Amino acid sequence: MNLSFKKDGSAPFFENPVRDKNHVDHLRIPDPFESNDYLMHAIRLVKNTLSADKPLIGFTGSPWTLAAFMTEGEITKNLEVAKALLYREPELLMQLLNKITEAVKLYVEAQIIAGANIIQIFDSLAGHLSKHDFLQYSLPYISDVVKYIKLKYGTRIPVIVFARGASHSIMEIQQIGSDVISIDWTLSIKEAMALTGNTITLQGNLDPVVLLASQPRIAGKVRELMLEAIELKGFIFNLGHGILATTPEANVRYLVDYVHERSTMLKLE
Repeated sequence: MNLSFKKDGSAPFFENPVRDKNHVDHLRIPDPFESNDYLMHAIRLVKNTLSADKPLIGFTGSPWTLAAFMTEGEITKNLEVAKALLYREPELLMQLLNKITEAVKLYVEAQIIAGANIIQIFDSLAGHLSKHDFLQYSLPYISDVVKYIKLKYGTRIPVIVFARGASHSIMEIQQIGSDVISIDWTLSIKEAMALTGNTITLQGNLDPVVLLASQPRIAGKVRELMLEAIELKGFIFNLGHGILATTPEANVRYLVDYVHERSTMLKLE
């Protein structure tokens, strides 16, 4: 979209963050097969190595989360620039969100064409918004992407929506037509099931920090979570957000093996 970024240390940053109308006007919607050809190539390579029973999940940030990064320029604590834009120039923010939404549609479709079987939309910065602002400046744009995928691919491509820190709007998220709602660890599975009426598949929601604990402690937390989810219509075990860089690899392997073991036991029971 005409934004260049660099990596200095551990995190990338935009050299020319979006700060005014002129910049928004000059953002272009790229062809993902040109701008992200390396990713599409990687998807094809991975897809070719997977067995038929292993789906490949495509990924995108939500329009709001992407807009926040594009205006801030880097990861920040309070999103002061992005939220100031929301309050000072909401029309300009919506213009930016509309452009990003169109780019996201093409981006996820390119991943599907390249071989992705599922699309997950991450609104990692949803928790910076009040419920009112989330429902105005984030969820409608996520909904637009979901509708685009469903209109073109129907049930063939399931869609997962994850909005970190937006458990206050889980019932509204349920209405946008995704197949799965992924939740963070601040909302229990039982609470999510009650709020959604147990009518949609839930994904989650182990706190990623649990993986820094001992393996017996990991096993205990996994058991608690899976027993809580046993009555769900559909459930996908996952973390409640991204895995931490400091997580021991041995604990990740242990978690995966233990979840498979417990899943088998619960089916037998």
